[in-house]
Amino acid sequence: MSDVFISYASEDRDRASKLAHALEARGWSVWWDRDIATGQAYDQVIERELARAGCVVVLWSAHSITSEWVKNEATAGSERGVLLPAAIERVATPLEFRRRQTADLVDWNGDANHGGLAALCSAITSTLGATTAKPPAPLASSQPRPHQRLVLALALCAVFALTLGAYFAGAQRSPSPQSESHSNSTPKGGPRAGSVQVESPQSQPDLLGTGPAPARASSSRDLLSKENGGQLLLAPSDDWSAAIDGKLDSYKEVRVGEAAVFGFEGERAETFNSFGILIVKTGRNPKEFELLVGDESPTGAFRSIGTFHPENAKVFKTGGWQDFSFPEVTARYLKVRMRSNHEDVVWIAVYEFRLMRQASK
Repeated sequence: MSDVFISYASEDRDRASKLAHALEARGWSVWWDRDIATGQAYDQVIERELARAGCVVVLWSAHSITSEWVKNEATAGSERGVLLPAAIERVATPLEFRRRQTADLVDWNGDANHGGLAALCSAITSTLGATTAKPPAPLASSQPRPHQRLVLALALCAVFALTLGAYFAGAQRSPSPQSESHSNSTPKGGPRAGSVQVESPQSQPDLLGTGPAPARASSSRDLLSKENGGQLLLAPSDDWSAAIDGKLDSYKEVRVGEAAVFGFEGERAETFNSFGILIVKTGRNPKEFELLVGDESPTGAFRSIGTFHPENAKVFKTGGWQDFSFPEVTARYLKVRMRSNHEDVVWIAVYEFRLMRQASK
């Protein structure tokens, strides 16, 4: 189920999209995408999401007040007592909804501090209840926090002291020619056990248009793999487990708009900068997905680290993997939200995910 169902006219899709992103940035799950199958499947999906949503936000405009779809959805929300109207144009709302307090989003352009948005968020919080209310997700910052700066300063001091001690200790003795030669030689049979070989850096082509692919260190490991302690912590269904089951030749289907939360070994924090998704053929593959990270709990606040757009085809050079890089981040939880797919249906095929820390050489 979603926290918020957004009802809107198709002509207002851009406004609905902007509002959906703003609400999701505050930690709420939102159903709003209309790219689903027509006919009976369409009716069933809409009816189910309306019945499950914590509240229904209807966007009134010159187009939506004449839309039977929007008015029916608003009625369904009203009958459940969870309807929250918002005006995006100066129009007279349908008669049966005029007695309701309406949030004013007419001049809202995405400002997080806009009064109309604040009023709508307050109403959502009240409707969902205090136990499910979620604060705005903090913006990612490249600047260290005060306690992080202190820890960093102490660490630098320790490194400096150790380096200085090593310098003076080394100045008291000169290495013999024999030891100098031994330290620069390679043992017979190749590198000794436990050592890491790093290949010379090469320029990798950008297969997906997401920027140069970072060179992968041989010590990189998939944080989502069950073998490495990766785990599915929160999802609408068991089907999401297919994303980390290690079975590259099978898939499950999840719904457009759904999100799942993954954790790492011991639910400890990990550092990563690359997310990969396996696509083996053209079909119901993700068209747009979003990655979010959090540190509180699987149900706590999350902050977005980016929206990504896979190709609807297999990249043979990588065996079907499409990897997306982003600024390095450290977090305890990863949320993956499927925003849309490459076919006009409600289902998205999920084969396998991977999450790594790829070091530039």
